[in-house]
Amino acid sequence: ISKDRFIPLKDGLDRSRHLLNQLLDMVKQQAGVTNLSPVDLGAVALNVIEDIMPIAEAKNIDLGLDKQSEVTIAADASAMKLLLRNAVDNALRYSPEGSEVTVRVRSENGNAILEVLDNGSGIPKAELERVFDPFYRLPNNTQTGSGLGLAIARSIAEQFKGTITLRNRTSQKGLVFTYRQPLSKPKA
Repeated sequence: ISKDRFIPLKDGLDRSRHLLNQLLDMVKQQAGVTNLSPVDLGAVALNVIEDIMPIAEAKNIDLGLDKQSEVTIAADASAMKLLLRNAVDNALRYSPEGSEVTVRVRSENGNAILEVLDNGSGIPKAELERVFDPFYRLPNNTQTGSGLGLAIARSIAEQFKGTITLRNRTSQKGLVFTYRQPLSKPKA
């Protein structure tokens, strides 16, 4: 039996495992988070980039971090890592080979801002909210995926009184994923 016959089976199993993991993540997020603590978004971003770098390298995508000084929020570190990983994974998945994906961490007007900028094809304006629906995938989408990543990210954002928005870039092709949450107040 040739190894080539097992490739479709392996691919199917990988897709099933990814879907199952995302379903479990979604259930965990809907159950609520109990572990609120100060979370340094720059550290979370660096951790996600390190974890996902092999995927970026395989597509020859320049994955980078643009970070201000420390930006801290009250959240759950593992939930924030999942939120950001879903955003970066989407950016890598939909960006062409040889492009750039940048994660930005900054603060503005009392809010922490976490952005993921990509050079993909963007999303039609009419679909920018719809892509947050569980299992929704854009028509004519050729990428593999379950349509759960953004639904999970939004569920996490809502738990921490944060918001997620998507907008198409105006100066070039691509999308901007923005997570915004009030900064943590320093403890006296």
